[in-house]
Amino acid sequence: MAGIGDYNNTNMIALFDSNIVIDYLNGIPQAATELAQYQQAYISPITWIEAQVKAPPGLEEATRQAIDANFKRVELGEAVLLESLKLRRTHRLKLPDALIWASARVNGWQLVTRNTKDFPPEWAGIRLPYVL
Repeated sequence: MAGIGDYNNTNMIALFDSNIVIDYLNGIPQAATELAQYQQAYISPITWIEAQVKAPPGLEEATRQAIDANFKRVELGEAVLLESLKLRRTHRLKLPDALIWASARVNGWQLVTRNTKDFPPEWAGIRLPYVL
């Protein structure tokens, strides 16, 4: 499977999809290992919201703090919006997925995800670090 195996991400920057962030928050070791390989880890506002929706009752504030401590949020500026429109049209992606991938593409970063349904690993710029 493309994207799995030896890969040197040291000192790189990536944008993490919601499933990887949620795995990280749930203590999945593969997610922590993947995150540790990057100098800077970004998420889109979509992922920021989706990850917090999964917070267990009573842990909402701790979840927000963990997200904010480990990930920087990108802005959905004009370039991201235009790229999202293009991706949505050409790949028929759902709007949240188009916004997430566009956030990575506009900044020249990889999208780190487990979502092979919407992001086939053979697409350029997609990294599938592990499968659960």
